[in-house]
Amino acid sequence: MNTNPEAHTTLLTATTELTPQAAKDLLRNEYGLSCESIKRLAGERDDNFKVVTTSGTFFLKVAHSAEESAVTAFQTDVLLHLENHAPDLPIPRIIQTLESKPEFTITDSGAPRRGRLTTFMPGESFDGLPTTANLRRNIGESLAKLSLALVGFSHPTADHLELLWDISRTSSLREIVATLHDPDMRNSLMEGIDDFDSRVLPRLQPLRQRIVHGDFTANNLMRDPDGDHISAIIDFGDTTRSQMINDLAVAAAYELKPTGDLLGPALDIIVGYNAVQPLVQEEIDILFDLIVTRTVLRLAITEWRAERFPENKDYVLRNNPRTWQVLDRLRSISREQAQQEILNACKAA
Repeated sequence: MNTNPEAHTTLLTATTELTPQAAKDLLRNEYGLSCESIKRLAGERDDNFKVVTTSGTFFLKVAHSAEESAVTAFQTDVLLHLENHAPDLPIPRIIQTLESKPEFTITDSGAPRRGRLTTFMPGESFDGLPTTANLRRNIGESLAKLSLALVGFSHPTADHLELLWDISRTSSLREIVATLHDPDMRNSLMEGIDDFDSRVLPRLQPLRQRIVHGDFTANNLMRDPDGDHISAIIDFGDTTRSQMINDLAVAAAYELKPTGDLLGPALDIIVGYNAVQPLVQEEIDILFDLIVTRTVLRLAITEWRAERFPENKDYVLRNNPRTWQVLDRLRSISREQAQQEILNACKAA
């Protein structure tokens, strides 16, 4: 797999959208299920549906036509591993096809597409809504439990999978950022990549690695009715092998706000994680830098995709004004002060 951004065809190209009727036919042919209602769900690159059948409610995912079959199989194997080794984790359960397979393959306009059917997870989305300290700590705890459940899990695809969203591959964004039209934006993001290359990457490379979720954010989590506990962990589409601290950096970065206490909400997640899976000193020391890096990465990919797909610009950039403000705030505080706050929070918990 190539680090060249042009090789990331699932982000660069559109795929033929699977129609609801085609999805219903798929359910009948592959699972023997009769669909009563179907609803398309948002997704960055795949076709996703909530389907209500006579046998229950399920989640149907059909991968992008450009996604390699080995990548889809890797994600499915992760779910199967977690189901067998961490049955208490609130993750979707794979539904076997009529041929007792965890995945199906369909041909869509000549391109084979892999997919899977899983249980539909309960709970409510809290994306864009205020979070409590208890919920944030539970986010950290849930991520740590997921990480521990993946200790020892390996997969041949994981060591060759190169995702733009993986913090450890931030250097590869240089080619992407160079294509952006706005010079101020381009220079700001290049500054972040330069800092990653010179200061962060050398300290990141030796740290503990394992399979990581890659996108442990409110977009991919559900909470129960009391609002303080995680009821579902969904969407393993950015799962890869990377430094485990990167997973925590992602979760923490998405709790930063353009106003108010900048680091406080992120510290809640860090404390929850550290209580279940203690961080080593080198991970604590680099965590703030990784949070900044993820913010740069988030802006770089979304600004690039908005220029590539102007028809979806409003949706892709819906959070960017706030994220640019967050990046300005991150750059305005002392790195040493932020590192000390993280260290103090971990020691006090």
